Amino acid sequence: MMLNSGLESPPSAAPTSEAHPQAMAQAPGSTQTQLVLVHPLSAKRKEDILKGIMHYIAQDMRPVNTVEGKGFKEVFKIVEPRYTVPARDAAFVV
Repeated sequence: MMLNSGLESPPSAAPTSEAHPQAMAQAPGSTQTQLVLVHPLSAKRKEDILKGIMHYIAQDMRPVNTVEGKGFKEVFKIVEPRYTVPARDAAFVV
């Protein structure tokens, strides 16, 4: 198949579950309408986010249960949807 640029498109290959496990997960009987590959957060990124949350709580003297608020969690769904805000008892054990 030729593209407008004159370059030939690569042959299509069926994805395998080993190469892209997220791409293969699909409910039985459903139709895939788009392909979305989401890379998991690295341990370093998770640690940096948690440190940022702890700094925010300490710097602004916010209650620790702030992380359990609906609004706080909604902000993270926008800013970093791959991150799950930990419960206060799990995140702030000293």
